[in-house]
Amino acid sequence: MLIDGVLDRIINHRYSSFDSGIGTQIVEGKTSFAELEHHALNLGDIEQQSGKTEEIKATINQYILKTLT
Repeated sequence: MLIDGVLDRIINHRYSSFDSGIGTQIVEGKTSFAELEHHALNLGDIEQQSGKTEEIKATINQYILKTLT
């Protein structure tokens, strides 16, 4: 998984919201609770996105089975 980069791709996709905007400010410690509150209160409708947990589990299980055989 490490050599194939699968784990890195899963993690990068799952936390991609921290690569720009308010997410980057959070990671860099450049925002306050007041700014986060303002941001959250001014969001419009939030589109629910799948965490793809089942897909991630299936991928990890495939690698485990491949290793055991």
